[in-house]
Amino acid sequence: LVRMIKGQLRAACADYTQLIRQEDSEPSPGLFQLRGMVRHMSGNSPGALADFEAGLAIAKDNDDRAAIQIARYLVLRQLNRPEAGPELTKSADSWPEDWNKTLAHFLLGEVPEADFLEVAPGEDKEAQRSQCITHYYAGMHHLLAGEKETALAYFKKSVATSAVWDNEYAWAQGEIFLLTRP
Repeated sequence: LVRMIKGQLRAACADYTQLIRQEDSEPSPGLFQLRGMVRHMSGNSPGALADFEAGLAIAKDNDDRAAIQIARYLVLRQLNRPEAGPELTKSADSWPEDWNKTLAHFLLGEVPEADFLEVAPGEDKEAQRSQCITHYYAGMHHLLAGEKETALAYFKKSVATSAVWDNEYAWAQGEIFLLTRP
């Protein structure tokens, strides 16, 4: 995660690969999600999608499955793949009424942004983390709509929370890097 935050995407990918190989039994599905996001930001979207499929194949927990399916949706949308929306809709329809379902419906354009920003997960003590997460996904929503300046503003808000150990913080940092590089 630290290397990803610093923009060292190749090194971050190598770190995740090593962690996946070091797992005593079956690796964590979340490691495949993380490596997939790094691969996507590195320009290796086919590798990212393969990682998401590998993570989904071993994910037993609904939250793990939902997180990977949401990441997969974001990559498919950025690739302009038509199956992205229907696949996420089908998956989300089977999820319990929780944060992941709200997030999926927001990304699909079914929850207004103002409402989404109000339902951030967590209690007051986790407001910093919640803001990091919601601002990242609001940024992705705008990026997918082609609104790069608004997306960049949200990614900067996500990073400004200083919730450095959240995946969304690292992903927001990565998107800022991609949007601002010459």
